[in-house]
Amino acid sequence: MTTDTSNITEKNTSLMDKETLLTLATQMCNIANGLLNFMNNKHTEHINNARKKYSIFFLNNALHRMDSCVVLLKYGSLSLKGKYETPYTDPFSMTILVRSIYESLVLHYYYILLPQEEHVSDVFIGLWKMSGMYNRLKEDMSETIFSTKYQKEKDEYQRLKSMVMSSVLYKNASRETKNLLDLAMKELKILKVQTDIDSYKIKKMTYGMACGEIFKGTFIEKSATIVYKLLSAISHPSYLNYMQIKNYSGTYNKYTETTIEGGIIYLRRLMSDVLKVMPEGNQYIDTLSSNIKSWYNTWDLGLYKNVNV
Repeated sequence: MTTDTSNITEKNTSLMDKETLLTLATQMCNIANGLLNFMNNKHTEHINNARKKYSIFFLNNALHRMDSCVVLLKYGSLSLKGKYETPYTDPFSMTILVRSIYESLVLHYYYILLPQEEHVSDVFIGLWKMSGMYNRLKEDMSETIFSTKYQKEKDEYQRLKSMVMSSVLYKNASRETKNLLDLAMKELKILKVQTDIDSYKIKKMTYGMACGEIFKGTFIEKSATIVYKLLSAISHPSYLNYMQIKNYSGTYNKYTETTIEGGIIYLRRLMSDVLKVMPEGNQYIDTLSSNIKSWYNTWDLGLYKNVNV
């Protein structure tokens, strides 16, 4: 299969044909699904490695969201009609899904990819787990039908907390950094670990800042400060969302195209990061036909066209 990818490497204001966009999105989903199947069938040892196991989770999570975008784009609404009585195309629901793909990319980057030393990785994965568990542990369920599960998770939370607080990362941290880590045990925070010769630095990030760092040197970097704000504004019942919906005809348009393209780019970058954690997955990429592999690589290299790096 050969596909024109000029839309991702050049400033193109014309509207891409819907079927072409569907082909692009479906192809990227197929490659991600093939990679997941390859790892789950050929390299089952990743189950015993926390970093690799959760790397697989983030990719699987993003793939499900992208696949749902494809379904929404292909079929539209089952009950709502757009202009000309065609099925209503809903880019706003797609935006919510693409935002989730982006968040998977960001969390994987800071919690899985960057913490490469095992003891640092253990701390970050522990924080990620604890922030999720804490939401359920905030309510006392010891006297309910969920008491056994509640106590089990409470014990696991305490075990993880002890592990984090006894780690070199935590013990050698400044008071300010310890406060940040304490907060991350209860709330999901974007934290970046930086390794010096004999110490570690923890920096608090935002989803907006993350875009500029992950896509540094690409055309996306220039709009990094607004990308996540726009995704969030459309995902919530904001006034911007109101203005978008009020003037929308319900038919395929440039906004829909841009949203889907964003999802493809985020999924492609996440696959690249997953392959850094699990380089054995490149064995699957090498099995792709020359046309598909070239197309797959273009989505990465195309981000850098017309940018001085």
